[in-house]
Amino acid sequence: MIKTGSQKNLSPELIDKQKEKGTYDSPCMSICDYEGESLQCATCSMRKEEKIRWKSGDKQIKESLLTTITKRQSQDPDQLAEKNCIPCQGKVAPLSNEACQVLLKKINEGWSLDEAGTRLSNSYKFSDYKSAWDLVNSISELSEEQWHHPQITFGWGFLEIQIWTHQIDALVESDFVLAAKIDLLQAST
Repeated sequence: MIKTGSQKNLSPELIDKQKEKGTYDSPCMSICDYEGESLQCATCSMRKEEKIRWKSGDKQIKESLLTTITKRQSQDPDQLAEKNCIPCQGKVAPLSNEACQVLLKKINEGWSLDEAGTRLSNSYKFSDYKSAWDLVNSISELSEEQWHHPQITFGWGFLEIQIWTHQIDALVESDFVLAAKIDLLQAST
């Protein structure tokens, strides 16, 4: 069973079926977690009134809501590591180069953009193989929790990471959120 943002147990099979049909309950693929009197999900930032519109099932409404939610999350710029990745629906506009440069300043210095501005990369050096492996395992667990998976290459004494949103072959805010979360993992190892 997979624990989602609201800590409701969903089987991988159910989530896969919901993803295929586009029928999951919210962008965080869970039953939104409205803590106390909160009007906004603690995981995906969807507001209660938006949830009603989401459930209509209309693809244009869902795309519009995803854009709105992404903008809302980006308005709290200093807390990237505290946000959650939002699964891409495939029709999300990539970040502009200017937006990427702004977000790049909010994560550790080791991260860089490729020439095309479609990949976020970092590399780490280690004194042995096991340290690299341990960080890879931690990143793997984080990636599963966030439903966002980087390209990882590692070996004795090194680890290289590339992050991008595969559905659109470009960068969105969730890529920088994942990078910020990886920074926290790396700092704790």
